Amino acid sequence: NYQVKNEINYRYANNLIIPYTIMYLPKSALKTIIIGPNLDAERVKSSICQYLRHKGFDHVEVINSEIPYRD
Repeated sequence: NYQVKNEINYRYANNLIIPYTIMYLPKSALKTIIIGPNLDAERVKSSICQYLRHKGFDHVEVINSEIPYRD
């Protein structure tokens, strides 16, 4: 089960005010993270895996996108 707060929050980024709501999901809801194209995909993957382990998300699969990075 998940829990959604009906309250709308706002954050500021790139000269925009962005509305968002807070949603709590069980850890089991996150199964896979796909890393988009970037210059250092393995380093990014390693960092994400380390963070996930630290937060108790050992079950999450982290994979690199098959789309190649282009400048």
